[in-house]
Amino acid sequence: MEVRVRQGNPKNPEDPDIQWGEAIAFAVFSGAVVGLTRMLANRQAAALYKRSTGALPKDVAKKSGK
Repeated sequence: MEVRVRQGNPKNPEDPDIQWGEAIAFAVFSGAVVGLTRMLANRQAAALYKRSTGALPKDVAKKSGK
């Protein structure tokens, strides 16, 4: 998945010629996307497990106090 926020070709954030602000913005944005994707996948997996077994997975139930 590639999201374009600015014009031109995407640059490598590890390149020392890239400004710090742009590299940090890339890191923050990509970390947020990865975290959101992981959370959504875990929620869907827990919902499927609950539909299949009638109960939440043990680790999810333990964390939520159920």
